[in-house]
Amino acid sequence: MIDVSDGLASDLRRLIEMSEVGAFVELDKIPVSNAATLMQNLTPLQHALCDGEDFELLFTVKKDNESEFVAAWNKKFKLNLSRIGEITSNVGQLEQKDRSGITKPLELVGFDHFAGGDDETN
Repeated sequence: MIDVSDGLASDLRRLIEMSEVGAFVELDKIPVSNAATLMQNLTPLQHALCDGEDFELLFTVKKDNESEFVAAWNKKFKLNLSRIGEITSNVGQLEQKDRSGITKPLELVGFDHFAGGDDETN
């Protein structure tokens, strides 16, 4: 589990590197806030992937335990839970899958406190 404070793309990359796995993200499953639709410079999806200070939790659950986990989550919390992708055996590879099923590397990164600028997509 990791808290998404530096952007989903960056923090997911950290999670898969620490766990020595890969992942793919289904772009159409990523929740996009209403505020992100009003922001400029990037698309709402790019804001969802790259912006920092989101303070969401990112974690994995084994596929075999998914239904049981979701039921327990919904019973305990009144918070939305979103399944946005899957873990793969492609160590270190972070990929994106679009609605048509096309998979390619996810190149976007999130906020970097040490980048020396205010560009959150470096």
